[in-house]
Amino acid sequence: MKQYIYIYSLKQSLVIYFFLSFTCYTNSFAQGTWTQLQDFPNVGGRTGASSFAIGNEIFYISGLNDTTGPRPENWAFNTSTNSWTQKISPQFLPRFFGISFVINGKGYFGSGNLAQTKVSDVVATNDFYEYNSITDNWAIKQAIGPTPRYGAVGFSIGGKGYVGLGANSTFANTLWPMIGTLVKDILEYNPITDRWLLKVNTGSYGAINAQVFTLNNKAYICGGFVPSNTVNIESFSDGITRKNTKEFDPQTYSFISKSNMPDIGRHMAASFSILDRGYIVGGHAEPEIIGIPIGNGIYTNYFADVFKYNPYTDTWSNLSNTNPLGFIARSASTTICNYGYVSLGTSFNLNSNSTAYNHLNYRYAIVPDNTYIVGPSLVCSTIDAQFTLQLLDAGTVTWTTSSNIFIVSGQGSKNVFVRSSSGGNGWVQASINLGCQVVSFPQITFWAGAPPADSNYLIWLPGMRGVNPVSTASGGTVYNFNVDPVPYASSYTWQPPTGFTAIGGKITISPSISITTSSTDGAYTLYCRANNVCGSNWTNSIIINNSSGGGGGIQQRVAAYPNPSNESLTVILKETDSSEVAEINLINKFLEKVYTLKTPEKEISISTQNLPDGTYYLNILLGKELTQKQVLVKH
Repeated sequence: MKQYIYIYSLKQSLVIYFFLSFTCYTNSFAQGTWTQLQDFPNVGGRTGASSFAIGNEIFYISGLNDTTGPRPENWAFNTSTNSWTQKISPQFLPRFFGISFVINGKGYFGSGNLAQTKVSDVVATNDFYEYNSITDNWAIKQAIGPTPRYGAVGFSIGGKGYVGLGANSTFANTLWPMIGTLVKDILEYNPITDRWLLKVNTGSYGAINAQVFTLNNKAYICGGFVPSNTVNIESFSDGITRKNTKEFDPQTYSFISKSNMPDIGRHMAASFSILDRGYIVGGHAEPEIIGIPIGNGIYTNYFADVFKYNPYTDTWSNLSNTNPLGFIARSASTTICNYGYVSLGTSFNLNSNSTAYNHLNYRYAIVPDNTYIVGPSLVCSTIDAQFTLQLLDAGTVTWTTSSNIFIVSGQGSKNVFVRSSSGGNGWVQASINLGCQVVSFPQITFWAGAPPADSNYLIWLPGMRGVNPVSTASGGTVYNFNVDPVPYASSYTWQPPTGFTAIGGKITISPSISITTSSTDGAYTLYCRANNVCGSNWTNSIIINNSSGGGGGIQQRVAAYPNPSNESLTVILKETDSSEVAEINLINKFLEKVYTLKTPEKEISISTQNLPDGTYYLNILLGKELTQKQVLVKH
């Protein structure tokens, strides 16, 4: 069987889930693709192997072969030379579903399943070993607690190693273990003292073959399998696949719930972290369902997607759901720099509807998204605006900006302070040098300065947008004026004409105001400014023709009763030419027309029995003259 390595990044939707590892690669590979690298040289496919990365080498230990059982070898893939080398074979029994991690340049490996035939057999162990890649030697270390386990999670943070969860059964191919055989703890390993200590009792929470990644000095344990009491282990058709996410903090030893994975859950997936984001690739489900349809009558509970976790927002997102090489599960992962290497594992063949152990190896490269930089949506010329690159260890950060934005302070750090030199659209961008590559994060855009001044933002009466001038009745009649919402405005300042009174004040949060008219007839102008913390700009103005005697053009020739109205509203047009056609609109508080009619009739009845209680605006256009009356519907 041919064995390959591929490189992947997020611009294409190809997901392979074998044995996953990450490191810097000296050759040039474009982000956005899976790239094939050197094939794994050993004979026979393999699943459930463990891995860790030291320098530019990724070490693959043991794992289960589909014909010969667990393998004893230790293979290293050199990411600089794109080549494989067999290292000294460990002097311990081969196994699968073990744990691994790296502390201070040394690899650690242990626990797992020693069964010699198939995945469904279990002989759990708790032995533990240290690997020195310089001398290519293994050394036995203190066993992982008093309880053997397999399918646990392993990780390291702050110079300490951790092992958690898993199961401790030692049965053979009949039934899954009872729930009580799950190991529900997290142990801490100190390499200086060679001691394991119990740090967390997870209570009722347990899982086999969960996924784990570390972010910002915390571990996130995701998914896993909880077997039921009466499952036929040969069918793998029962039990519960978790979709939980648990955060473990080694500073406080807390074990708390975070947002669930956004699907039915999975176990035996690849998991890793890159640039303060966690990734879950592929995996396997054992829900109490017949499977997931993938077309042509074939069902599978293998996955081919990539999920990303953002610890700053506690959210998951689905990045990809296409895998032309098969649905993959039962692999392991490590992380170095900004790349992932995916190797070995179990794949699902869509053509034969069968599974197989594999030799394949891939590299995965992410493309950072726009969630990394956070900051305000508004930047002023007189106030510092802070933008932050959300990375715990960002190193030296290089910030660039649009031409109308200048940096006040913070160049080189993950917190930068900027101001605007002129208004309009602006942006900032950050990049970091990882040593193996420079990573540029997407621009974050915002508005600079006061709200835009644009004559297209109109002032209008309800239902009369674009009508200017408008007619009002003098003598204290109340009218509601609106202005088109102005982007980036946080408030509006109105300048009513002399003799007009703003009800509730001249500054409004919403783009509307209620005013009472002057007692004096004449033509007036109403102005409005849009404001934010950077300043303000005039939006527009509207001319008001104010007439006495209920005037305002046809105001005195219109009557509407009863007001309030219960079942109907009668509108009468008085002293109008018989040929004149009136356009009548009744508008609700949401500025929606609930009634409209064009008619030469002089008396019109409008049914209000099905209208909700509230204030309505009756707009009447007769020839070129328009008036508005406020009516109340009350049942």
